[in-house]
Amino acid sequence: MGYKTLRLLSDDFFVDNGIQINNDQYSLNSVGTCRIQYAEENSVCLVMDGKSVTLEDFGRVLTAFEGFNMDFQIRDMSDEVIGKNMALKQVNIHPDVIIGNFERTLGWFLEHNFLNYKFESACVEALVERINELELLYQCGSRAEAVEVGKQMKKRLITIDHDTDEFPDYLLGLIDRVIDITE
Repeated sequence: MGYKTLRLLSDDFFVDNGIQINNDQYSLNSVGTCRIQYAEENSVCLVMDGKSVTLEDFGRVLTAFEGFNMDFQIRDMSDEVIGKNMALKQVNIHPDVIIGNFERTLGWFLEHNFLNYKFESACVEALVERINELELLYQCGSRAEAVEVGKQMKKRLITIDHDTDEFPDYLLGLIDRVIDITE
């Protein structure tokens, strides 16, 4: 991992809301990653930077952030972890918002429902971001709603006039890979 979740504190003074591990004390960085692990004696701990942290210690260290909001995301171990130059970003995955963003993005490139070949590459690149929102809806929200939104996106793409041989095939394939998982 390219960054640390725990920050080693100076041992010159004791911090009552720090995490004490062996003879060292730690605080939390504002962004981090941990793994949930079943521990001995029917308990759970969090593994941060290779160190086991009890839920009690984690709760106590969070008091340093009292009054703040905390975003979290639980991901499979095979998913990418947040790296040094990454941060969690709030994304609205409500179906109406995704469709609105999709139409707004199309509006940047269409003139009277026509996509000029000069703008195809930029349009496709921008619409991939909208399809990423669809994938988040599928993974984190309602799969049934994601399928419906994906079908709406596909239907809309097919209605666009264009002067290229490739549009919208690539985008239709991406959408299919997101929503055809259940079909």
